[in-house]
Amino acid sequence: MTLLDYLRILRKRWSTVVALVVLGIAVAAGVTALIPKSYQAQSTSLVTVTSDGSDATGSSIYQGSQFTVQRVQSYTELATSPQVLTPVISLLHLNTTVADLRKKVSAQSPAATALLEVTASDGNASTAADIANAIAGQMRTQIEKLETPVGAGQSRVNVTAVKPAEAPLSPASPRLALDLALGLLVGAALGVIVAVVRDQLDTRISTAEELQAVTGAAPLGAVAFVRQADQRGPGALADRSAFSSIRTNLRLSDVDNPPRCVAVTSTLPDEGRTTTVANLATILAGSEASVCLVEADLHRPKVAAYLGITGAVGLSDVLSGVVDLDDALVERGRLTVLAAGAAVADPGGLLSSSAMESLVESVRGRYDFVLIDVPPLLSVADGAAVARMTDGAVLVVRHRHAPREQIRQAVQLLATANARLLGTVRTFVPAGKGPGYGARSRPALPVVAAGLNGPTPETAPLRRPASNPPPVNTPPANPPPANPPPANTPPANGPAPIEPATVHPMTEAPVTLTSHQPRYPAPAHPTANPMHSPAPAQPTAVNSTPPPAPAVPVVQPPVAEKPAAGEAKVEQHNPAG
Repeated sequence: MTLLDYLRILRKRWSTVVALVVLGIAVAAGVTALIPKSYQAQSTSLVTVTSDGSDATGSSIYQGSQFTVQRVQSYTELATSPQVLTPVISLLHLNTTVADLRKKVSAQSPAATALLEVTASDGNASTAADIANAIAGQMRTQIEKLETPVGAGQSRVNVTAVKPAEAPLSPASPRLALDLALGLLVGAALGVIVAVVRDQLDTRISTAEELQAVTGAAPLGAVAFVRQADQRGPGALADRSAFSSIRTNLRLSDVDNPPRCVAVTSTLPDEGRTTTVANLATILAGSEASVCLVEADLHRPKVAAYLGITGAVGLSDVLSGVVDLDDALVERGRLTVLAAGAAVADPGGLLSSSAMESLVESVRGRYDFVLIDVPPLLSVADGAAVARMTDGAVLVVRHRHAPREQIRQAVQLLATANARLLGTVRTFVPAGKGPGYGARSRPALPVVAAGLNGPTPETAPLRRPASNPPPVNTPPANPPPANPPPANTPPANGPAPIEPATVHPMTEAPVTLTSHQPRYPAPAHPTANPMHSPAPAQPTAVNSTPPPAPAVPVVQPPVAEKPAAGEAKVEQHNPAG
């Protein structure tokens, strides 16, 4: 692993590192609070050799100093001897034993010096100083006694206290600052180790960079997951801008040959594949393009339920030759749906047949875009077989769901089937990672609204989709007068043009728009029959010329004409975006 890999792990697992650092500091603070305080006091004494004055030459002085340096090293052992400690216990009236006091006392002599340092520790600062001074005094007595020759009245070695012990102001242990710093360092080290180990053991995908490294395909977008009240799909509300970005990136995946027939699949079940393809089809249909959504998951079909249409007749019936393709298609404005149909014993055989290839080519020639919802790649072999018949496949990957190895296997299955991987879409991404540009001003797009604002499942018509949308004429530039002339009276300047009947992209009932009405569609005409709509219903003509004979119809079907000069152009409203 390189330094960049470690930095990436620290950025990804920073919470683990911070948690262990805080834990290390907390443990250090707790241990420090539990350890009893201990104070240390030190007394310093100087050991010298006395001379009788008869030989005060330089050589004798040097020999005396060397004698002192050598002897002072052995004097340190006297500090913990019973000859010194027993009198100290009696003198200070200590409630302890020689063995316990020996653990609190130490003596040393700095190298090449005649100094003797005695250190004593105790829970009380004053007691520690008293013990150090008392031991230094008892050592002076014992040293002078040992260095006095037999028959001589004075010792040749003198011990002089040069720095008596004083009561310390702060405890020697525990040291809070040092312990907290040590806890921080230990916690940080453990945090880095745990973060690296977790990153190596966790094989789930959580970022777009990881997904691109595993699949080798560019990410097309990410869909956030927000829990809402919609209970028709496995998710809730998806941001419209997310699917708009996916639509744009999908079109730009191959600029020279933009994909028009795309299979949407996933590695494992429950990754939001069907929800993604349904929303993507809705977005594509709202961009002035005809879209056909084919439900090729014959094992667990969900598209019909999501869209609120009847799925009793569909793909399986067409492939089996029970019904014609035109009779199985359900149109909703620019979106046409081919449901899964009846359950079959061998879905894989149907989806891998030549009839399926012929069906894909047929719908490809009819519509601008074809989206096919295929089963998960690792669950059944149907997904790769259908993806081979399309321009490419889009792999839907749920956030932190499928392991890296299984995603690699799914990509390998597509490559084995000679299916092209166009890109990837991450779903169920935690919300709050930062909205896209303009996300605050765009409303949320429902996962799939029931019926797509069209008829209910009971009234959904099964009819062949029209090859071209109904023509839309333009209204007159000048509004009609406030008091129109009576019926059967021709206007002064000839007959007025007939108002057009516009079909809403997501509804079946015709809606009439005029220059004085708002851009949003008006309610459906009460006499419109949602079960039978072979052609748009015609509104009553305004200021129309009376017919020459009763047998001739008054209103002729609208004919698409080029707007005359000065006439206003009515835009067709697209609620899907």
